[in-house]
Amino acid sequence: MSDPALARRLSKLQSILDVAKAMTAERQLDRLLALVVDEAAKVAEADRCTLFLADREKGELWSKVAHGAEPIRIPLGAGIAGAVAASGVPIRIDDAYADARFNDGVDRGTGYRTRNILAVPMRNSSPPRPPRSDALTASDRPYKKAMPPERALDLLADEARRGQIDAPLLGVFVDAGVWRETVRPR
Repeated sequence: MSDPALARRLSKLQSILDVAKAMTAERQLDRLLALVVDEAAKVAEADRCTLFLADREKGELWSKVAHGAEPIRIPLGAGIAGAVAASGVPIRIDDAYADARFNDGVDRGTGYRTRNILAVPMRNSSPPRPPRSDALTASDRPYKKAMPPERALDLLADEARRGQIDAPLLGVFVDAGVWRETVRPR
């Protein structure tokens, strides 16, 4: 792997770690969500990022955090974000304007032109149990034996199958191969 590619992967991993640290330290939800959105944009190499929350009573999604836009409200199930919220399945679109589900109203209002979209559902799920996350990070502690990374990934996959952690997010992490850059040779 070339040095620039390695640097990009390490930068993405650092963003993920920054969010993980903030989740344990930050007590202000709005600041935490803004950090999550900022770091998600970095990891996805996106110009902008929006975090929508679902208001089931009103039947709409609304932007809790949106880069470069005033608050956005869309009907639940409408547009790309609405489709993801309704189905729970991530959507990747290479040409936003070529997709019939895309609503260009926000672009018209902001003057921005959306080129492509990666929309991923966020779920309220319980975090991995501490012994498993400990196993993943044990290589930096001399008093604890680290488990092989393949075994740790198998455990995380089992938890994803049981719905204990976000399966699509785990898939992105595994597919990106970022974890390989952090494994220390034995």
